[in-house]
Parts: sequence; structure tokens; C-alpha cells
Amino acid sequence: MGFRESKGVTAVTWAYILENQGVEDLRSNQPVFLLINEMGIADDYIVFDDDTARPELDGLLSELSAGDRLIVRSVEDMADTIEDLTDILQLLTDKQISLCSCEEDFLCGESYLATLTDCVRLLSGFQKKRQQSAYAKAYNAGKVGRPSKAKSIDKAMSMYQSKAFSISQITAVTGISKSTLYRHLEK
Repeated sequence: MGFRESKGVTAVTWAYILENQGVEDLRSNQPVFLLINEMGIADDYIVFDDDTARPELDGLLSELSAGDRLIVRSVEDMADTIEDLTDILQLLTDKQISLCSCEEDFLCGESYLATLTDCVRLLSGFQKKRQQSAYAKAYNAGKVGRPSKAKSIDKAMSMYQSKAFSISQITAVTGISKSTLYRHLEK
């Protein structure tokens, strides 16, 4: 029997903290500690991870029950990729867990998965628009596709017609292949 059952507790507020991972890790866990103190969360319900593999988070996710609340400094502490975060938020949603992220206010409550999905969809839309705009600009500037060899071919043709250069010299100077030169000579 787990701690929850031995105490007769139903809904629990949990806190998950990923400890700083070295000198380059500049995040501050102070906001989550202030919230833990303000809410009076018992030490038994505070989970610390000091490993980016997050073994304690895995245990916490299996321990959570419907109606529980989870407090985190940032949802970034729970995953390294958007795909992993989406999976975790889906699990929390399926278990009917309320989330409170100190750094991402917009992901607090019960609709965090829908909010994240909408944000990702919105960002993807903007990224696609930016790509389409850049492609259109490059297309209009004639910079889409393989670079034109028209100047090199013209130079090669004039060099060939001068009869002063060998085929090997022409291809070395112009950078076009023998087959390209011969194909244009046949025209």
C-alpha cells in the first residue's frame, strides 16, 4: 500500500523539480519553491530529479491519480522534445491531472494539452508561411533549382570555336562536363 492509501488521501498536489544540471544551467527553481511553501505541500509530495533521464518523473507519472495537481517550474523540465512533452501532457490529460507551470502560465489548468497543440499548430503555420514566402522570393529572383550554367556554356562554346583550347582545358576552366559541352555542340 502506497503513501496515499496509508494516509487516506484522495486528491494530492505534487511538485516536480528537475535540479540544475551544472554551471551552464541558469534556470532558477525559486518560483516553484515559493509556490510549494505557499501551498504547504508536504515533503512526501515533492519529487526531485537530478538526472536528465528523469527516472523520478517516470515514477511520479505512474503514481498520479485522477484529480491530482502537478506543479512544475517549467514544462521543459519534463521533456527534451516537443514530442515527448506532448506524450507526457497526453498522459496527464488522460489521468485528469491539473497542471501548474510557474513559467508557462498559459499551460495551467486542465486544457494544457489543447493549448500546447494549438500553439504548435500556430507556430507551424507561421513557419510554413515564412518558408513559402522565402521560396517565392527566391523563385522570383531566379534562385530556385540548379544554378544556371549558361555563362559557362557560352564561354566553353567560344573557347571551342576558337580552336585554341583542348576539351580538357575547356572543361577545367569553365567547370562544365565533357558531356554537357558535347551536348551543346550538337545543337
